[in-house]
Parts: sequence; C-alpha cells; structure tokens
Amino acid sequence: IEEVLVGGRPVDAGNGLRLAAGARNLEIRFTALSFKRPEKVRFRTRLWGLDEDWVDAGNRRVAYYPFLPPGAFRFDVMAANDDGVWSKEGASLPFTHAARFVETFWFPALLVLTVAALAGIGFSAARRVNRMREARLKLLVGQRTEELSRLVDIAEKINRGLSLEEVLDQVYESLQGAIPYDRVGLALLDEDRLVLRALWSRSEAKVVEIERGYEAPLAASSLKRVLEDGRPRILNDLEAYFAEHPESESTRRIVQEGVRSSLTLPLRAEGKPVGVVFFSSFRPGTYNDAHVRLLEGIVGHLSMVVTKTRLYEDLLATKARLEDANVELGRLATVDPLTGLLNRRAFDERLSHEFRRAARARTPVAALMIDVDLFKSFNDQYGHAAGDACLREVASALASRIQRTGDAVARWGGEEFAAILCDCGPEGTMEIAEEVRDAVARMRIPHEGSAMGFVTVSVGGASVVPEMEGNAGELARKADAALYEAKRAGRNRSVVVTPG
Repeated sequence: IEEVLVGGRPVDAGNGLRLAAGARNLEIRFTALSFKRPEKVRFRTRLWGLDEDWVDAGNRRVAYYPFLPPGAFRFDVMAANDDGVWSKEGASLPFTHAARFVETFWFPALLVLTVAALAGIGFSAARRVNRMREARLKLLVGQRTEELSRLVDIAEKINRGLSLEEVLDQVYESLQGAIPYDRVGLALLDEDRLVLRALWSRSEAKVVEIERGYEAPLAASSLKRVLEDGRPRILNDLEAYFAEHPESESTRRIVQEGVRSSLTLPLRAEGKPVGVVFFSSFRPGTYNDAHVRLLEGIVGHLSMVVTKTRLYEDLLATKARLEDANVELGRLATVDPLTGLLNRRAFDERLSHEFRRAARARTPVAALMIDVDLFKSFNDQYGHAAGDACLREVASALASRIQRTGDAVARWGGEEFAAILCDCGPEGTMEIAEEVRDAVARMRIPHEGSAMGFVTVSVGGASVVPEMEGNAGELARKADAALYEAKRAGRNRSVVVTPG
C-alpha cells in the first residue's frame, strides 16, 4: 500500500488509521513489484466490514470509498502476475471510522428520553407537538439514512466501473428515484481550444439534439461562470431563459429536445475545472438545493474518475507513440538512408533466410552483385551531391527490375549493390542481370569519364541449389567473384557462375 488519502489529502496510515466522523472520499493507492510486464499485473480488493467478497480491480491500482458508515474495517489487496498466479500474501490496512452524534448507539435512547420528558409537561397539545416533532425527526433520519445507503451503493458500482462511460451509465441507472431527471449529460473542457465538448449523454427524448462530440465555445457560454466559481446552477424555466438569451445555440437545442429544467454541476480536479455534468427534466420547476446536496459527493467522485481516465488515455497515447517510434527505429535499422533499399545487415539476414528455405525446398537461389562503373571518377568530376543523386537513380532502376515475391535488393556499400533472386537458376539469373544492366544504361546519366559517355554497371551473379550444410555467405562471395570477372572483361557486362 503506497499512499492513503482522505478528502484528497495524504494521511499517515501507520499506528492505526482513524477516520474522523463524517470523513469522505477515502482513497487507497497500492502497487505490486513486477519486473516482467508490470502493466499486466491484476489486483483484487476486499473491504472487510463492507464487501461480501473480493472485488476484481483489473489493473487499477487505487480503490475509492466516497462514503463509509462508522465502524471498524480492514482493507485487503492481492496481486496476480500475467500468468494469473495470485500472491499468497497481500497487503492489509486496518482502520476505524468514528461515528457522528446521530450515528451513536445511545442517540435513539437519548431521543426517547427527551420525548418522554417533553411529554411530561402535562398538556395534551404539547404532547401532540412533541409527537409531531419526533415523527419529523425520525422521518428526517430515515431519509438521510436512505440517501447515505443509496450513495454508498452508487459508489461501490462506480468503483467497479472500467471506463468513464460505464461509470456514467451506473450513475444514470442508480439515481433514478432519488433525483428527478429525464436526461443526464457530461461535457469536458478542452483548455487548449477553450470549448466544452459533449462526451456522454442519455435522454428519454425521442430525438436527441446534443450528441457526443457537440462543441460550444466557452467564451460565448454562460457556463464559463459556473466553471470559474465552482458553484452549481439551477435553471427551472429554460424557455424563459432562452427568451432572454436567444443567441445560445446549446439552449435552443436542449429546449427543442423537450428539457424545461436544468441542474448544472461543475467538475473540478486539483482545484481546476475539467467539465460539467447536467441533470435535466422535461418539467419546469424541478430542482432545488436538496438535490444539489445529494449530488455533491457523486460529482466529486466523477471528477476523480475523469482525471484518472484522462491520465490513462495520456498513458495509452504515450505508449502508442513509443511503439510507433520503436517500429520506425526497427525500420531504420534495416534501411539504407540514402537509397531507401535494404542495408548490408538486412541483406545478410535475408540471404541466410532464403538460402535455408531453398535448401529445404531443394530449389535454386541466386545472388547478384552490382557495381557502378568508374564511380570514383564520377564523384571527382561531378561532386558528392551528384554522386548521391546518381546512386539513388541506380537504386530506383534496380528496384524496378527486381520485384518478384521473395526477391530483394540492397545497397551493399559505397557504389555497390546486391540482390537476392528466389527460385532462379543460372539462365534466369543471367536474364535478370542483363535487365538490370540495361535499365541503368538506358537512363543515360552523363559520365564523361566513361568510354560510353554515361553511367553503366557491371553485374556478377551466382546461382545454386543449396545443401542444408551450405553457407549463404559463400554464395555472395561467388557472385562477387563473378562481378570481378565482369569488370576485368571491360565493364558494362554481366557474368553468372554456377558454384561447383
């Protein structure tokens, strides 16, 4: 157990934790040590004195208890690794929650004694007044107890929610009967663009006018003051309000949907506004301060859920960016930055793979080595920038001729290129070698240092049906030797050999 907070503030959990009477929003943060895939660690929690069984917390590392009755409790948490093996011993936190005056065991007795004393005054009228007061007090205590029980039940359901939308659905279904509403909506603040964006809503209307994704500029909205001062707003006659503010597009839409009363509560986290939640009714004059008091705890918990959801979404976005970066790094590790072809390392791995595959299938595989003729003199005469451009054009010509499934072309180094030809015997290897040589020659890249007057290439090739104990590197060396023969024979030609 890493940290315990009450009402958003850290508390010392050592030497016996004791919550003051009326304490709300208990938050217990926990973790588990894992060196292998820590994001896959799962947790389950149980609050002895409240939970009947273990609660599956998934990979959430925090438990919330907005409302707790008085009494002694013990919070237990256990963890399981990504193989589903649960720890034999978990972590525990015993604590007590002090009772308020009205929750103590002797309060009813004192109340009865008070009523009895008043009843002894002797006048029947006074006795009737006292009985009426006693009845009202019992009714009030009963109402408060029922509200507390309902809020605790809602808090438990919220704690089991896996997403913000799921939590909001639980709130919508659980509050029916306690709060009058025909529509509930939530909008979040986009601080960068200064707009409120509708994230979720449920309505009993046949046609919903404000759906997910609807945006309203904050500067032109009366909700700006609600967010700034943090106080709820009750509008019990929206038709009259719209008549006074006909420029409000969101009010026009909501009135058109059939809403006549609205209770708006701001969502705040760490002292900053994050959004608003709307409770709306199709009847005018619906809401009062009692509804605000009942919803304050739920709204506070929703604010925490919104904050945690945004943090989780930020983590997912960061994880996605890191994964994309790793994929790009992996790609760059196998690609020649100048030509975009495979690099030497990737070529060697690919040749070894295709060599083994051909050995198993008893099919031929060939390697080509291609060298730009007299490239040093080209660089000396035209400059390195022109030399780089020349290599890119040669690479493009090679890639356009070596396109069969399984084939590959790479930059071997400097002005030298290499290619892999799958299922290709000596005749096919010579045919492709000549196509490659001719494709470069037909580009007619000017080269005054060449007898041809333009850039040419020499090609060496080797084709073999490999044995399982054979060596792919030996095939590349044979192709390189054939390239040497082509250059020694006058350049701008192809030589293909069949290793013995």
